[in-house]
Amino acid sequence: MNILRRFKTTTSTTSSSPQILLTSIEAFTARVKDEQAHNSGPLLKCIDLLIDKYQPLLVEKFKIDSSLISDPYVIQQRIWDNLKIKRSQSLDPNIKIRQELMEKNTNEMIIDHQSIPYRNFIKQLYPLKSLHSTNNKSEYFDFVNNSKKYLSINHEELYKRYLDLPHPAPRFLTFDDLQNFIYKFVLLKPHYSNRNVIEANIFKNDYQSAINSLNLEIEKRQIYHDMCGKIINDLKLANLPITQPEQIRLIYLSFFKDRQDLLKNFNPRQLKLLNYPQFDWGNYQMLIKLFGDNRRDLLSVLLLLATRHDQFDIIQDILPKVNLGCILDPGQSTTTNANTSLKLTDNSLRHLIYYFTWYIDRPNFDTYLARTIDYITNNISVLTTDIVNSISQTLIELGYIKQAEKLFELAFFQVPKPTPPEYENSESISYKRLTTEDAIINQEWQFICTKLKSITNDNTIIHKLIPVELTFLNLIEGYCKFGNFDQIKQLINIMDNIAKQPLSTRIYIRIFKAFINNSSNGTNQQLENDWTLDDLSSILTRLINDIDTIDEATTTTTSNTSMVKQLLNEGSLNFNKYEQEIINRKSNSDIYLEYQNNGGLKLLRISNYLLEVIFISLETKIHQVFKSIQSNDTEQTQNQYQSAIRNLKILKTNWLSMLEQDVKKRNNSNSIKSSYYYSDQLSYINKAVLFEIFCIISQL
Repeated sequence: MNILRRFKTTTSTTSSSPQILLTSIEAFTARVKDEQAHNSGPLLKCIDLLIDKYQPLLVEKFKIDSSLISDPYVIQQRIWDNLKIKRSQSLDPNIKIRQELMEKNTNEMIIDHQSIPYRNFIKQLYPLKSLHSTNNKSEYFDFVNNSKKYLSINHEELYKRYLDLPHPAPRFLTFDDLQNFIYKFVLLKPHYSNRNVIEANIFKNDYQSAINSLNLEIEKRQIYHDMCGKIINDLKLANLPITQPEQIRLIYLSFFKDRQDLLKNFNPRQLKLLNYPQFDWGNYQMLIKLFGDNRRDLLSVLLLLATRHDQFDIIQDILPKVNLGCILDPGQSTTTNANTSLKLTDNSLRHLIYYFTWYIDRPNFDTYLARTIDYITNNISVLTTDIVNSISQTLIELGYIKQAEKLFELAFFQVPKPTPPEYENSESISYKRLTTEDAIINQEWQFICTKLKSITNDNTIIHKLIPVELTFLNLIEGYCKFGNFDQIKQLINIMDNIAKQPLSTRIYIRIFKAFINNSSNGTNQQLENDWTLDDLSSILTRLINDIDTIDEATTTTTSNTSMVKQLLNEGSLNFNKYEQEIINRKSNSDIYLEYQNNGGLKLLRISNYLLEVIFISLETKIHQVFKSIQSNDTEQTQNQYQSAIRNLKILKTNWLSMLEQDVKKRNNSNSIKSSYYYSDQLSYINKAVLFEIFCIISQL
């Protein structure tokens, strides 16, 4: 059974694509089909199965004296702890040296655990929050909650409290506290661009503001880089060695550049105005000379930087060193330059996929892409959702819509089964990576699973792939470019009823933008039939319902009444038109409630960008409809549309005025609390404007 409706007409560009790439895609899809048809269950279940099945082997490998341990959970925990250790950590002698030196400091009573600076630092480092289920059942081996428990921190406040410690601070910390601090602040802190603001400016063709926003983000990254540099320098002042992960992180931050899918919006002249650090052959050679070319972690980060900075000469130099010369030339597969012990991570292969896709029009890049996919198909022991999403994104970018649909179905919905009542537990929710904490712990679980596979060489226990937001976003991008709104509705239905995946802000943005891009000027009847005003009203109704549902899920008072219900009671909405959409949302409400109880998660945000897109999509569509009815419909009907156009224009003007006032308030305030207040106020403004839009459209 196909879970997706197929295209009525062929819209892919595969007819002109090279056959070698199609063959590679089919081979990868065949492997996904075979594995997922025989999966053994979710990721954590498969890890448990592998540990149970190979426990004697693992106990021996990690030198665990099981004769002294009576509790089987302790043995399992010991195995788990050893599996978590990455290769770079296990081979890095500086970690052990650092631990020995710091334990000596502890014995010499340098550390004052009772001092106010130390206690304040600890409070920020380990902020206990009730982020999880209210279930009173206590589980000894609770991977999900134990993994998330201390991850959510305020990086700004944590760094301030670090600066309050005696100098150099690492000398006055315990080894565990220092390692946790470095792990959370230096190694894990996200530092990506605020794409919402940047893309909003690009959408409005305000490229100067987009450049300014992006340069501001680059400046913030530099500040963060300097913070990390100070921490590393403090380690040196404390006579503590620097570990390999810390070295790699600083290299990464020193030359970081955003992905091409963001930068492709700028022309060459505009790109020169962006203050990205330079990474070229000279930088590469300098780092190789400093650290050597026999470290996997170093070559992995240098390959990433080379793809981001479009340095193909560096890529050509790295791939043979790590046994991937066959991607560029099959004859290099036995090159003497390669260190047989070096093997790049799966992430490195994904970076190559993105790179060859972005520059697919260059000579032989389609062949390089095909060989990269072939390598993944034949050599990667564990296929992940991230790998599938990367290849799916490539398929969409190249117009392989049908192939992307096929991969989507076989990877995630090959054998549709009824959803069990316990499906939405804390573990299954974490697989969807709706929070930063979810993404971190999933990365850890995936690493453990891959490590188990490499130790056991087991090819029978395969974990079930779970779709995430990006999975659906990829297909939605394809349907927005090449398909029709019916396909969007079908996919949303799958998200609601099978995947239990909420719609995000950026999914809504993509859909509303599609109504702008797919609006005809009266010359394309197909577009008018596929992307109608009724379809646009339908997705707007869905957005309103989602916002209302979130409000209801997070409200603790019993007197809460949804905005939609209030508007219906006031007579501001055409009830008959939206009755079905509004009433039948109980199942989705349960989904949101489950997520909210799992962590107070904000699933959807009414951003300025989203509202801007909604305004323009409605203005475009209503103008289109009004133009088509001028000679056919009654004067009353024409007046209704004219009134809607006028009211939307007035509302948008008022909204922009309120935004301008808010910006002035922010600029005049030096208080962080005030900034939070105005941000909260802006959220209320946008929500009110959204409901006003809904009222205007409901009357048509």
